[in-house]
Amino acid sequence: MRFLFSFLILTAVYGGTFQTAMGDCEILLDAGDKDLEKKITQITIDISEKMVKEFGEVQPKDFSIVVVPSKDEFIRKTKGHAPEWSMAVAMNRTSTIILQSPAITHISYNRFLDVVVHELNHLYLYRVSKNGTFPSWFSEGLAMRQAGEFSVLHKIRISQAKWRNDLLPISRIHSMRIHPSNKISLAYGQAAAAVYAMEYYYGSSVFALIFEEMNSLGPNSTKVKADFQTAFQRVTHNDQLDFQDKYFSYIRENYNWLFLLKITNLVFIALPIILIGGYYYKRNRNKKKLAFWQAEEELEDLQNIIDETDGDTQYN
Repeated sequence: MRFLFSFLILTAVYGGTFQTAMGDCEILLDAGDKDLEKKITQITIDISEKMVKEFGEVQPKDFSIVVVPSKDEFIRKTKGHAPEWSMAVAMNRTSTIILQSPAITHISYNRFLDVVVHELNHLYLYRVSKNGTFPSWFSEGLAMRQAGEFSVLHKIRISQAKWRNDLLPISRIHSMRIHPSNKISLAYGQAAAAVYAMEYYYGSSVFALIFEEMNSLGPNSTKVKADFQTAFQRVTHNDQLDFQDKYFSYIRENYNWLFLLKITNLVFIALPIILIGGYYYKRNRNKKKLAFWQAEEELEDLQNIIDETDGDTQYN
């Protein structure tokens, strides 16, 4: 088994095409960057297998991963479908993931591989029947969960928005394209929080069960393929309004006071400055005290000399 796995990896790196649980994949990037090609290959094989095990099998279909060397090439390849702020896009019609090279986005290899995982999750969702009914908050939130992108910063922004009464209702997170740039991070964070709330209230199998309702269940099944909303209700026994109430409760229970972390961070940043300033202030004050005491001693010595001189004069 280990030999077979090694053979697949070698074929992927030097042959350009390799097998995954979602179908054969081809990587297209600068031929000189073999290290990045190996990393993409490994993560694609691993994540594809992980998603199929967790969410269920999908119809295998060939796909490709293209890493472009410039922003202009990215725009040309995506035909303007990608938002201006995006680093990557998964295209359903061509089953292609197009990514900007780490060299032009100035991100680490590890962060780049997180983006690859994010886009692979989108490709998986494209294999689910009636995938066009997925709301943006679900597809983006699940991709962030898969890639481990839900950061403390996202949680702090959710907390701040909650206290400003500025949280986005789930129904408004239906497309990331419509949000202004200053709201994008909050929208993505809320999408991830919604997916984690689903897992919290309905169990870790909720996603697989929803996909099962949406996919064909075999020739003997009496069920009809469901859209996302119908599948969600069948599995959770809640409609979207019920879930939105649960979602806001989840935010209150988990992220309510996280905005204080930002204040705490500011304190930690300011504290060294305060300590250094206090040190120099104290040192300067001590210097002044020492100078004052030295001046007093010199005056006392001078006074003693004057007194001794007066005494000698009187004696003579």
